[in-house]
Amino acid sequence: MIGKLVAAIFNTKAYNLSRSAFEDPRMTNLFDKYFEDTKKFKKELKDIGYSSKEDLKKALAKDPRVKNYIEF
Repeated sequence: MIGKLVAAIFNTKAYNLSRSAFEDPRMTNLFDKYFEDTKKFKKELKDIGYSSKEDLKKALAKDPRVKNYIEF
């Protein structure tokens, strides 16, 4: 009984804190910036060939600084 009461109080306070945090425009802007930066970083990784084995092969094949590379 006491455990359920404590859990309910904790969940209510946690819900209210999270709701107030996500209503803050600074927090939402941070998350938006995080998602945009993540997309840009994933695109950069794909462009340099680190997203898959095939992309890595293509990047190594077209990079003039890499003379001999091992076939995977």
